Amino acid sequence: MVRIHSLLNERRINIPIIINTKDDEKYCKIDEDNYLVVYSFIEGEQIGWSEKYKRLSENLIKELADTLKKIHDTKISFLNDLENVKYSEADLGNENSLLHFDLTRNNIFVSNGKISIIDFDDAKMGNRICDISILIANIFFSKTYGADINGEKIFVNEYFKDEIGNTENIQKSIKKYVVKWIDYILSGNRFDTSTTESFEVKRKLIMENL
Repeated sequence: MVRIHSLLNERRINIPIIINTKDDEKYCKIDEDNYLVVYSFIEGEQIGWSEKYKRLSENLIKELADTLKKIHDTKISFLNDLENVKYSEADLGNENSLLHFDLTRNNIFVSNGKISIIDFDDAKMGNRICDISILIANIFFSKTYGADINGEKIFVNEYFKDEIGNTENIQKSIKKYVVKWIDYILSGNRFDTSTTESFEVKRKLIMENL
């Protein structure tokens, strides 16, 4: 965690800064198996759809796509120390990308149009399609507001704007992964009825719209 945060801070990605201990260490050991890390406070509010338009603005979506791509493009020498998420369609993304792997609304903050991301505790290595799919499911599909298909397309087009590729194949790959991810989440957790229904609605919207 210390190494990941240090590298991303060097790239000027908006994430919490680790606060050193009085002994100038990045963490302190509590007991044999537990450590404590203190992070700086992140300004802003959790990302959310506009109350007026029930959508994210185009500028914010592009900022989100650019921030995530910058994380995925970060070169990390110790990447193999992280758990490897296997994904078969390697032609659609670098299999050795740094993945946040928990891109929920709770971990994405907005301040003055700038994106900040917290909680890299579940960071892994693998194909960037994994991260992109999880984010799309959490940000552009909602039980309350439905599907923001236009916003999803803006995100994908912005993320892949500098690459030559087939958008149709990318969308198929995203759909394939996100459905697999939702099925995995639902099968491995005992959620309350409301949370289960929320994931089931997301799955239905994704199957119908992507």
